Amino acid sequence: KTTGRTTCVAEDQTPSKQSITDAAVATEAPDSDVEEKIVALLLAERAGHHIDGPRVHAALRAQRLEYGDRQIYHRLVHGDVVFSVASLVKPGYLDPAQTDTFSTPGLTLFMVLPGPQQPMAAVSDMLGTARGLAKALNAQLYDARRRLFTPEAERALLVDVESWAQRNHLS
Repeated sequence: KTTGRTTCVAEDQTPSKQSITDAAVATEAPDSDVEEKIVALLLAERAGHHIDGPRVHAALRAQRLEYGDRQIYHRLVHGDVVFSVASLVKPGYLDPAQTDTFSTPGLTLFMVLPGPQQPMAAVSDMLGTARGLAKALNAQLYDARRRLFTPEAERALLVDVESWAQRNHLS
Protein backbone atom coordinates (compact mmCIF):
# COMPACT_ATOMS: atom_id res chain seq x y z
CA LYS A 1 0.00 0.00 0.00
CA THR A 2 1.14 3.57 -0.37
CA THR A 3 1.48 5.92 2.56
CA GLY A 4 2.45 9.48 1.68
CA ARG A 5 5.53 9.37 -0.51
CA THR A 6 6.88 6.09 0.87
CA THR A 7 5.69 2.87 -0.73
CA CYS A 8 5.23 0.04 1.75
CA VAL A 9 4.03 -3.54 1.83
CA ALA A 10 1.07 -4.16 4.10
CA GLU A 11 2.26 -5.21 7.55
CA ASP A 12 -0.24 -8.08 7.87
CA GLN A 13 1.24 -9.77 4.79
CA THR A 14 4.82 -9.77 6.03
CA PRO A 15 6.26 -12.56 8.14
CA SER A 16 7.63 -11.47 11.49
CA LYS A 17 11.36 -11.66 12.21
CA GLN A 18 10.60 -14.67 14.41
CA SER A 19 8.67 -16.47 11.66
CA ILE A 20 11.51 -15.82 9.22
CA THR A 21 13.95 -17.25 11.75
CA ASP A 22 11.66 -20.22 12.39
CA ALA A 23 11.29 -20.89 8.66
CA ALA A 24 14.99 -20.58 7.91
CA VAL A 25 17.01 -23.71 7.74
CA ALA A 26 19.79 -22.33 9.90
CA THR A 27 23.33 -23.57 9.64
CA GLU A 28 25.39 -24.02 12.75
CA ALA A 29 27.80 -21.15 13.14
CA PRO A 30 31.41 -22.29 12.77
CA ASP A 31 32.23 -20.45 16.00
CA SER A 32 29.79 -19.99 18.87
CA ASP A 33 30.88 -16.33 19.15
CA VAL A 34 29.55 -15.55 15.66
CA GLU A 35 26.33 -13.54 15.81
CA GLU A 36 23.58 -14.60 13.41
CA LYS A 37 22.32 -12.07 10.91
CA ILE A 38 19.01 -12.27 9.08
CA VAL A 39 18.83 -10.67 5.65
CA ALA A 40 15.36 -10.35 4.10
CA LEU A 41 13.80 -8.79 1.02
CA LEU A 42 10.13 -8.62 0.12
CA LEU A 43 8.65 -8.74 -3.34
CA ALA A 44 5.08 -7.56 -4.07
CA GLU A 45 3.13 -7.34 -7.32
CA ARG A 46 3.32 -3.75 -8.63
CA ALA A 47 -0.42 -3.21 -9.09
CA GLY A 48 -1.30 -4.77 -5.73
CA HIS A 49 -2.84 -7.87 -7.30
CA HIS A 50 -2.18 -11.47 -6.37
CA ILE A 51 0.28 -13.44 -8.48
CA ASP A 52 -1.13 -16.77 -9.63
CA GLY A 53 0.55 -20.04 -8.73
CA PRO A 54 1.71 -21.14 -12.19
CA ARG A 55 3.61 -17.83 -12.68
CA VAL A 56 5.13 -18.01 -9.18
CA HIS A 57 6.37 -21.58 -9.55
CA ALA A 58 7.67 -21.03 -13.11
CA ALA A 59 9.63 -17.97 -11.94
CA LEU A 60 11.06 -19.83 -8.94
CA ARG A 61 12.17 -22.75 -11.12
CA ALA A 62 13.65 -20.34 -13.71
CA GLN A 63 15.85 -18.96 -10.92
CA ARG A 64 17.07 -22.52 -10.17
CA LEU A 65 15.43 -22.59 -6.76
CA GLU A 66 14.48 -25.97 -5.34
CA TYR A 67 11.29 -26.85 -3.52
CA GLY A 68 11.94 -28.57 -0.23
CA ASP A 69 11.97 -28.35 3.54
CA ARG A 70 9.12 -26.41 5.18
CA GLN A 71 7.17 -26.38 1.89
CA ILE A 72 9.14 -23.44 0.49
CA TYR A 73 11.88 -22.92 -2.11
CA HIS A 74 15.60 -22.73 -1.42
CA ARG A 75 18.90 -21.92 -3.08
CA LEU A 76 21.08 -24.92 -2.29
CA VAL A 77 24.85 -25.20 -2.54
CA HIS A 78 26.13 -28.75 -2.04
CA GLY A 79 22.82 -29.58 -0.33
CA ASP A 80 23.02 -26.68 2.16
CA VAL A 81 20.51 -23.81 2.20
CA VAL A 82 21.96 -20.42 1.20
CA PHE A 83 18.61 -18.59 1.23
CA SER A 84 14.92 -19.39 1.07
CA VAL A 85 11.79 -18.01 -0.60
CA ALA A 86 8.31 -18.16 0.94
CA SER A 87 4.91 -16.64 0.25
CA LEU A 88 4.16 -13.34 1.99
CA VAL A 89 0.98 -14.89 3.34
CA LYS A 90 1.41 -17.00 6.47
CA PRO A 91 2.36 -19.79 6.80
CA GLY A 92 4.43 -19.04 3.69
CA TYR A 93 3.95 -22.35 1.87
CA LEU A 94 4.69 -22.55 -1.85
CA ASP A 95 3.57 -26.11 -2.55
CA PRO A 96 3.88 -26.92 -6.29
CA ALA A 97 1.12 -29.54 -5.88
CA GLN A 98 -1.29 -26.65 -5.26
CA THR A 99 -0.10 -24.49 -8.17
CA ASP A 100 -3.50 -24.22 -9.85
CA THR A 101 -5.33 -23.13 -6.69
CA PHE A 102 -2.63 -20.91 -5.24
CA SER A 103 -1.99 -17.17 -5.44
CA THR A 104 -0.04 -14.71 -3.33
CA PRO A 105 0.43 -10.93 -3.13
CA GLY A 106 4.19 -11.53 -3.07
CA LEU A 107 7.22 -13.37 -1.77
CA THR A 108 9.83 -12.98 0.92
CA LEU A 109 13.45 -13.96 0.34
CA PHE A 110 15.53 -14.50 3.46
CA MET A 111 18.78 -15.93 4.70
CA VAL A 112 20.46 -16.54 8.01
CA LEU A 113 24.16 -15.72 8.09
CA PRO A 114 26.61 -17.32 8.48
CA GLY A 115 25.72 -19.93 5.90
CA PRO A 116 27.42 -22.29 3.45
CA GLN A 117 28.79 -19.44 1.27
CA GLN A 118 30.82 -16.33 1.97
CA PRO A 119 28.34 -13.67 3.17
CA MET A 120 28.82 -11.22 0.28
CA ALA A 121 28.51 -13.97 -2.34
CA ALA A 122 25.32 -15.26 -0.69
CA VAL A 123 23.76 -11.78 -0.52
CA SER A 124 24.75 -11.06 -4.12
CA ASP A 125 23.09 -14.31 -5.23
CA MET A 126 19.93 -13.48 -3.27
CA LEU A 127 19.81 -9.95 -4.75
CA GLY A 128 20.20 -11.28 -8.30
CA THR A 129 17.50 -13.86 -7.70
CA ALA A 130 15.18 -11.23 -6.21
CA ARG A 131 15.65 -9.01 -9.27
CA GLY A 132 14.96 -11.93 -11.60
CA LEU A 133 11.80 -12.85 -9.71
CA ALA A 134 10.63 -9.23 -9.61
CA LYS A 135 11.03 -8.91 -13.38
CA ALA A 136 9.28 -12.22 -14.11
CA LEU A 137 6.39 -11.46 -11.74
CA ASN A 138 5.89 -7.73 -12.47
CA ALA A 139 6.81 -7.09 -8.87
CA GLN A 140 8.61 -4.45 -6.83
CA LEU A 141 11.33 -5.14 -4.26
CA TYR A 142 11.14 -3.86 -0.68
CA ASP A 143 13.54 -4.05 2.24
CA ALA A 144 12.76 -5.89 5.47
CA ARG A 145 11.09 -2.73 6.83
CA ARG A 146 8.69 -2.73 3.86
CA ARG A 147 10.32 0.30 2.21
CA LEU A 148 11.05 0.46 -1.50
CA PHE A 149 14.41 -1.22 -2.16
CA THR A 150 16.31 1.60 -3.84
CA PRO A 151 19.93 1.59 -5.05
CA GLU A 152 20.78 3.45 -1.83
CA ALA A 153 19.07 0.75 0.24
CA GLU A 154 21.02 -1.90 -1.65
CA ARG A 155 24.33 -0.14 -0.97
CA ALA A 156 23.41 0.20 2.71
CA LEU A 157 22.54 -3.51 2.89
CA LEU A 158 25.85 -4.50 1.29
CA VAL A 159 27.82 -2.23 3.64
CA ASP A 160 25.92 -3.65 6.62
CA VAL A 161 26.62 -7.26 5.61
CA GLU A 162 30.29 -6.54 4.92
CA SER A 163 30.60 -4.84 8.32
CA TRP A 164 28.93 -7.79 10.01
CA ALA A 165 31.24 -10.22 8.17
CA GLN A 166 34.33 -8.27 9.25
CA ARG A 167 33.18 -8.08 12.89
CA ASN A 168 32.72 -11.82 12.86
CA HIS A 169 35.95 -12.55 10.96
CA LEU A 170 34.07 -14.03 8.00
CA SER A 171 35.43 -11.92 5.14
